[in-house]
Amino acid sequence: MKSHGGLATFHTGFLGLEIYEPGGLHQWGHHVDITNMRPAATDRVARVFPDLKIVIAHFGNPWWEEAFCILRAHKNVYADFSGGSCLRRPLDFWSQLFAPNGKLDTKAIQKLCYGTDAMYCQQANDYSSVRRISDFYEEFMERVAVPPEIQQMIYRENILGLTASGITG
Repeated sequence: MKSHGGLATFHTGFLGLEIYEPGGLHQWGHHVDITNMRPAATDRVARVFPDLKIVIAHFGNPWWEEAFCILRAHKNVYADFSGGSCLRRPLDFWSQLFAPNGKLDTKAIQKLCYGTDAMYCQQANDYSSVRRISDFYEEFMERVAVPPEIQQMIYRENILGLTASGITG
């Protein structure tokens, strides 16, 4: 993957049960081990392959602070809030994580990527789950006082850079 300039996206955090249990879409729930989905598991990969572009999806729910440490520590690791589990944490939590005592941690925040895996196709023209995650990103940006140039990185530039030839930032 690295030699072809690929982007590795790792599912981090809790994996829903419904589609993986008997009767579900994938039906391989007994093979799932949540400990393999901790953000710390990406630390080893990032150390061994420092030029491999990595995105940790779902920001590691429920290991948020672990995900933050991995994001901040490795130049080649980015993250998103996809999955909607971020909505279960108050904005004050995210504000303290990314702007402790009101001081924005630009090293970490500039490595976020807008992302959602919201299920908007379940009912025709029902985009409410996409709207909820989009609203979250907007409220997060406002609460944490993310400057417009970093917002542009989060919403667009980071993922374009990661899917192009090199690592941004």
